[in-house]
Amino acid sequence: MADTLVQDVTNIMASYRNIVERNPTYTDQDGGKVQFSFSDLTAIRKTIEALKHADYYYLSEEFDEMIKEWCNQYDGLEPDNIRVSEFSRPPSDLSFIQAKCWLSGQDDLKKRLPTYGDGYLCQRYEDGTVVVMFVGTNAIPQAVGSYHPINGIVFAENWQHMTAPEQKSWASMVLIVAACCEIINHPRFVTASPAGTRQQRKHAKRAEGIAVEAWHKISWDISKPVQAKGNQGTSGYNMPLHYTRGYFRKAKEHWNDVVQWEDGTWKKWVEGYWAGHPAFGIKKGYHAPTVGVSK
Repeated sequence: MADTLVQDVTNIMASYRNIVERNPTYTDQDGGKVQFSFSDLTAIRKTIEALKHADYYYLSEEFDEMIKEWCNQYDGLEPDNIRVSEFSRPPSDLSFIQAKCWLSGQDDLKKRLPTYGDGYLCQRYEDGTVVVMFVGTNAIPQAVGSYHPINGIVFAENWQHMTAPEQKSWASMVLIVAACCEIINHPRFVTASPAGTRQQRKHAKRAEGIAVEAWHKISWDISKPVQAKGNQGTSGYNMPLHYTRGYFRKAKEHWNDVVQWEDGTWKKWVEGYWAGHPAFGIKKGYHAPTVGVSK
C-alpha cells in the first residue's frame, strides 16, 4: 500500500471543516436524514485543532504480522488485566498513527470502515494514560478507549451497550495502537523517514500549519545491526526478529502490580520482549513461558 498519510490527513481535515461550516445532513442507521449534534460538532472542532499540532506516523502492511503477534499475547484477558510496557507510550504526547492491520474478530468493523484514509489520534497525559480516538474522512471522531501500563484498558461509556464481538473489535483497536507504539519506540529495529512527498508536506504546512518535520514513515531497519558491547557470541542475536510473548505467572498478594484471578489466586504479568534483528528477516514470535520452536 502506497504511503498516502499526508493526503489522508489533509482530506480528513477538509472533510471535518466542511461539516463545521455547512452542518450538512447525513443518513443514520435507520435511513433517516439527521444533522450532526452539538457534541459531534464539538468533537470535530477539537479534532481539527489537535491535528494541527500532532506528529504523524505511518506503518505499512510490512508490520502487520508483528503487530498481530504482539496483540495476540493478550487473547482471553479482561481489559483491566492487560498490562503494557513503557515502550507502548506514543512517540509524541499527541500522535496520529495510521496502520491498517486487522485482527481476528474485526471482520464486521472492517466492512463498515473505509479501506484506507483513517487513523488513530492518541494523546498521552501526565499520569501515563493514553486516550485513543478513531478519526476518518467518513467517521465522526470517536473516543475508542484508553490504556495505561498498570491500570489496563478502559473504554468509553457506550462499551457496556455493545455486543461481545463489538467489544472485541474496540479492544483490538486500542491494542493495535499500543503495538504500533511499541514498534516505533524500538529504534534498533526500525527507521523513520519523511512520509509523503516534499510538495505534500509543504502544502500541509501552508494550508494547515502542520510542521514539515511532523510526518514519519516507519520501516524495518534491514541494514547490518550494530552489536551491543558484550553481546558477542550470545545465542539468538543473529536471528530473525521475533517477539516472545508476555504471560501471567503466579504471585503473592503483597507484590506490586498483581492481579487477582476469579479463582482467588494472585498473578503478575511478565513482559514480553524482542529478540533478533530484521536484517536477518522477520519471524512470528516465541510463546512464553515455554520457549521452543517458533511458528
